[in-house]
Amino acid sequence: MAVTEHYAIPLPDPAAEVDEEFYRLQQAWAVVDAAIWALANVVANKANASHGHGIADISGLVTALAGKMAATQTFALDDLTDVNGATGAATNYLLVKNASGQWVPSSAIAALGTHQHATADIVGLTAAINAAVAAVVAAAPTTLDTLNELAAAIGDDPNFAATIAAQIGLKAPTASPTFTGTPAGPTAAAGTNTTQLATTAFVAALGALKANLASPTFTGTPAAPTAAAGTNTTQLATTAFVDNALSKTVVKRSGQLTPSLGGTLTYAHGLSYTPDEYWAELECIATDNGWAASNVIRAHVDDNGGGYGIEVFRDGTSVYGIVGANGIGVHHNKTTGAAFVPTVASWRVRLCTR
Repeated sequence: MAVTEHYAIPLPDPAAEVDEEFYRLQQAWAVVDAAIWALANVVANKANASHGHGIADISGLVTALAGKMAATQTFALDDLTDVNGATGAATNYLLVKNASGQWVPSSAIAALGTHQHATADIVGLTAAINAAVAAVVAAAPTTLDTLNELAAAIGDDPNFAATIAAQIGLKAPTASPTFTGTPAGPTAAAGTNTTQLATTAFVAALGALKANLASPTFTGTPAAPTAAAGTNTTQLATTAFVDNALSKTVVKRSGQLTPSLGGTLTYAHGLSYTPDEYWAELECIATDNGWAASNVIRAHVDDNGGGYGIEVFRDGTSVYGIVGANGIGVHHNKTTGAAFVPTVASWRVRLCTR
């Protein structure tokens, strides 16, 4: 039979008949009645939640509280029966119990007496002292690890800093120094070319190596700037200037160049300037119209209806020859003087300049 969790009141059985449930209901009401009766007895012995009793309503409470101290009550040490003089004690004094059993203020020395401990009695003191001394000495050499040695090192001068400052004041700065008197220094070796200071001896020796302005006599391999091409003054001429000047009087010729109709021939002249004179020469290599091998004639442009001859031009590096599309020129028979067009295979071209 199913019952409630707390008071085990029988619960209805859905499968039971109604007449069977009347008996179960009778049992349930009996349990409810007993629970309500027990609760009523318990509540009857409790005070009302809203009761307003004063302290006087509680028997003996006022008398009991009258013997208690106030919550704000404060005390001094001297209020204690076994403490005397604490209020007027000096700062850092401590309380010491005397022969009468009273706690009285006293200094540490008065209370403990003169210190009598030996160094060895204090654990770690010797090691601490040694470590402190070692830290001061650090890695100082043995000749400078005592105050006496340090004093000797600075000449026992109590004003060592002022002495050094005065001596430094007599020194020249490294940046832009201004010397007085007659400064001296080591003389650099001849030919030195650095930031080392030069003495008068160095300068005098250097002057001895210079040529006179009047009628100088040079030795070794003197050098000078090369004058511009065409310069005609009293400026000294270098070998480069002379070579350049002479090159304009010497004809420069290419090797034998094989012409082809309508083609272009090139000769790198190697000059340091753009030449003013340039031309082409025809050199016979096989007999042609009275001309024999090794005969040389100057090429030219001859219209003869157009497309004949060799057109020559130049720039700063080369001389060029454009061969006519119809022939390498119109020339004269060496024997009869009659006009003829040279056979291309019988001639070679040399491009020339100066």
